[in-house]
Amino acid sequence: MADIIYNFTVPLTSGPDTGTLTGTLDLPFVNAGGSGTGAASSLVLTSFPAGFGTLSEGDIVTSWTDQVTDIFTVTAGAVTSFEFMAVTNGDPTVGDYFCINSTGGSAGSFGGWICPADLNELSKTSSIFGYNFGGANGVTFTAVSPAPEPSSISLLGFSGLLLLSLGLLRRYRQN
Repeated sequence: MADIIYNFTVPLTSGPDTGTLTGTLDLPFVNAGGSGTGAASSLVLTSFPAGFGTLSEGDIVTSWTDQVTDIFTVTAGAVTSFEFMAVTNGDPTVGDYFCINSTGGSAGSFGGWICPADLNELSKTSSIFGYNFGGANGVTFTAVSPAPEPSSISLLGFSGLLLLSLGLLRRYRQN
């Protein structure tokens, strides 16, 4: 099974730090065009509004100290439901907080922080944050074609490459 990588965009339309947040999401539990539910193996923030500065534990959110919730559902290749919440430094009042939630209920809580229904938020402190309450409509996921697996390339082998080369040479001579 090949990992499917998704690029995602979250418009942070409310709060003191508005702008666009982008990232990549690796969902290893589903094939291209397939369906399934599971955890992301990697969620990386690739850009966010400058007002956030740098994040205390870096841009790889799946490496943050506390992974509260990590559930994604894919239907026919499209991300259709998601609950993800992570916190840095073991305390969201002094660390960073990231939440995307398309469900009708809470995606979890940590300390005094809750990821309520339809919240998509990046927060650094109580004065540095941006969010939207768009739920599934507040995050856009775009599948990126997976790279061929090395095992499928090796199946071609030398003889397969030779036949492919001869076929291309023959086609070239006909033209």
